[in-house]
Amino acid sequence: MNWIAWNKVIAPIEYGGLGFGSLMDANLAMLAKWWWRFKVQEKGLWKRVIWAIHHNSRSWSAIPAKLSIPGQWKQIINIQQHLSRKGIDLHKHTRFPSLFGIVGWRLSAVQLGQQGQEAGELSGLMGILSSVSVSSNLDSVKWGLHQSAEFTVRSIKEILNAYSRLEPGYKFVWNSWVPKKVGFVTWRAKKERLPTRAALQARNIQVNSVMCALCGDYTETSDHLFVSCSKKKKKALNAIVQALNAIVHVTMWSIWMPLANE
Repeated sequence: MNWIAWNKVIAPIEYGGLGFGSLMDANLAMLAKWWWRFKVQEKGLWKRVIWAIHHNSRSWSAIPAKLSIPGQWKQIINIQQHLSRKGIDLHKHTRFPSLFGIVGWRLSAVQLGQQGQEAGELSGLMGILSSVSVSSNLDSVKWGLHQSAEFTVRSIKEILNAYSRLEPGYKFVWNSWVPKKVGFVTWRAKKERLPTRAALQARNIQVNSVMCALCGDYTETSDHLFVSCSKKKKKALNAIVQALNAIVHVTMWSIWMPLANE
């Protein structure tokens, strides 16, 4: 029986999930890493091989690809479509494709009297460059989805994991001192996903009665068992007293042992 939808399980912790993440999102992020490397590794041997195979001298593309050639590179190119559906546009800053298509980076070869789309792009480019002060530093490509301007797989995964999710009004707080399996029970109880009698009946599982097995006065739900049940409160109080007593013992031991070893 599936108690919690998988989409909620893989959601980030801040969105009420367990933070497992999606394997599909992880795969897209890793493929995007190769896309980014092609952009920044100018002298890489593997890039020159890809360029020699997929480059088309009749047209220009930031990331060349001949879709008629099967292989992993075709999958890397196709991530643009998947990422654009989730708010990541890898070609967002390619503003003058027609100019690149004519001369690549050799702007001086473009005739100022040229008409059509190229002329409009050239005019826009000149308008931008008129307010730019050029330095002697080398040009570089920066990643706009991270404050460090460096590409990280994590920055893409965070955006993909949070896409189309709403932050819940209440955020479950995980305690690092508590084992995960213990916190998982509390997380399920908060979502009313423990196999209580009421939850089983709601899932068409036959039960003798939905009343609390301890007090018999109210419907057995997670909220009732852990908060309102009178008999459960007595057991919970005893457990709290024992836990506090154990904390006192451990604290005294932690203070004394360093002193005793000196």
